[in-house]
Amino acid sequence: LTLMPVFEQASGEHRPLASSWVERHLLPTALATLGLGFVLRLVSATRLYLDSDEALHYLIAHQTSLAQVYRVSLANVHPFLFFFLLHFWRLLGDSEFVLRLMSVIAGTAACWFGFQWLSYRFGRLTGLIGLSLLAFNPALVALSASLRQYALLMFLLTVALYTLERAFAERSELMLVWFGLALLAANVTQYSAMWFTTAVGLYALIRIVRERLPRRW
Repeated sequence: LTLMPVFEQASGEHRPLASSWVERHLLPTALATLGLGFVLRLVSATRLYLDSDEALHYLIAHQTSLAQVYRVSLANVHPFLFFFLLHFWRLLGDSEFVLRLMSVIAGTAACWFGFQWLSYRFGRLTGLIGLSLLAFNPALVALSASLRQYALLMFLLTVALYTLERAFAERSELMLVWFGLALLAANVTQYSAMWFTTAVGLYALIRIVRERLPRRW
């Protein structure tokens, strides 16, 4: 898709209209998009009943202690982090809507960090387009209203991408620490995160070689 450049005359020089609009309205538009995405996830969460898989997730988390949650989770095909978080989240309420709110918040936060990463790496307009796709994609909306690990996983992966990009750009050891923690949390949330870990590890190695980064920053 090719976008034709549009120019305006301002102070004796030409400036792209699209770029000027993004600079002025980026944050309000991004927040409005994020808010609409959040509302869509809330509405979706109110229209669903717990299916058998979601009910099993709740039963695993509904134990007397974290140690018991961990022991019961060993019989499940998923790692333990989501069950640990759900164990504490259920203290806010046992209704299906309240239980789903954790995923709704995580899915919305994933949209925001995806926007931050795309804006930081590829520019503000790309970030805004990416945010719209993440916020309004029907499949992502459905996953973000589900009592499963997927919304939390998306949140952790977008945090990992954003912190890694900042680590390279700013030569920040702190951002590398956050990247490692997000990646570790993702792998104890869903085993499929191992594929992402492999891909982002190769990406990081390529960046290190191409940019000839020092051993210590």
